[in-house]
Amino acid sequence: MPARLTEIAKQDVADYADVIATDSVTRAVRWTDGLFDLVDLIGDSPLAFARIPEDDRYRAAHYFSHRLIYRILEDDLVVVVRVVHAAQKPIEVATLDQALFAEAEVLEDSA
Repeated sequence: MPARLTEIAKQDVADYADVIATDSVTRAVRWTDGLFDLVDLIGDSPLAFARIPEDDRYRAAHYFSHRLIYRILEDDLVVVVRVVHAAQKPIEVATLDQALFAEAEVLEDSA
């Protein structure tokens, strides 16, 4: 099933890549490429990763020091809601729900 990132998750990735790029642009590109490979893996095997303790509707895959928090939706779609630093625990579930709701509005507007 396909996996997509919310606009907020895309911004998370861009922000972390910018931080990494201040040290090494090459490393930032490799980090980003690897992260998107993991997004593809999440789409291929969404049940392979554990549910998060904050809310069992969401799951997380770990990539270096980051968590890709995602949710499997009923229409066979996986949405990566946020990409957060692993030290940021627990994440506020309300922010996950808000990001997912905002993405649903974007999808409705583009239909």
